[in-house]
Amino acid sequence: MTTQTTSAWDVFFNDKRYKDLLDELNKHFSETRLLLKQGYRQDIVREKMNDKVFGMQMKFKELGQKMIDEHETKLQKLEQDNKVVTFDDPQAELLKRQDLEAKVSLIDNNELVHLIQNIDPDDVGVYEISVYAKAIEKRLTENQQQRVRDFHVVKEKVLYPFRNNEEYQQLEHDLAVLYQFGMQVKGQPVDRDEEGNIKIMNIADQYNEIFK
Repeated sequence: MTTQTTSAWDVFFNDKRYKDLLDELNKHFSETRLLLKQGYRQDIVREKMNDKVFGMQMKFKELGQKMIDEHETKLQKLEQDNKVVTFDDPQAELLKRQDLEAKVSLIDNNELVHLIQNIDPDDVGVYEISVYAKAIEKRLTENQQQRVRDFHVVKEKVLYPFRNNEEYQQLEHDLAVLYQFGMQVKGQPVDRDEEGNIKIMNIADQYNEIFK
């Protein structure tokens, strides 16, 4: 089975362990062809090569699961790193929070809408977002809430800053490819043919084809 090459498959081809396994598998195929060419009976060749060839399926399954585990660990680390917030001056931060709470409680709804519309996501933290979110829920009318509907975008940026991280996005994309392809379940690798197209390899079928 072949499909057009896309960058999605780079998660495999950029991994040296994966390329080494592909080389190992192709060497087993080459050895099988050579033994048959040398005149050995098929049963003798199968006795010598079966364990080597079919053992590759388990190796690809194990590597597939290992790659998934590694990607999930990296994602979790990026999430944790972005959740750690420290303040150079905790006392000043406390006063800043108290000032915001007082300001939000004193201004009218139109002023509150204007304030929320002009939030800088790079200048607020989770606490400030929670103050604004409560004020929106408890004070603003449905029409006023429509005027600050972009607040959820700011909220996402503040609560989940790692989602805007290019490394995080790439890891998340690669992890989706790993899960969807399912090498950890099927033990079937992918390779590129002479034209650069992707071919999904069924190890058993490709091995048995050599004997025909």
